[in-house]
Amino acid sequence: MIYVIAFFIAIIGIIITIKKFREGKISSPPFIFWIFVWSFLLLVSIFPKFTTILAKIFGIGRGLDIIIIIAILGCYYLLFKIYLMIEDLKTEISEIIHKLALNEGEDEDRDRD
Repeated sequence: MIYVIAFFIAIIGIIITIKKFREGKISSPPFIFWIFVWSFLLLVSIFPKFTTILAKIFGIGRGLDIIIIIAILGCYYLLFKIYLMIEDLKTEISEIIHKLALNEGEDEDRDRD
């Protein structure tokens, strides 16, 4: 039963990802990442023994363990990407505030003259 639910979640995820990409709401790198994630979920839902084979290749005990490890690594990757985005936003905000402060200073100088 869980594989049927995973199958439909993967299909819905792929459709939504493609729709958002066509609308221009996500760029190419996130699009490729999410298509990979949804395709992996689709593959696992169709061929559940694939995770056991993958686990044996990497020397991990069970198929579920490899899924959990991949999920944790994926979460760390996303967390890192979000951190980088926040740092970029902080830099942009600082630059905008700096420019606004300089413009206000120039306006005050003009008003005095």
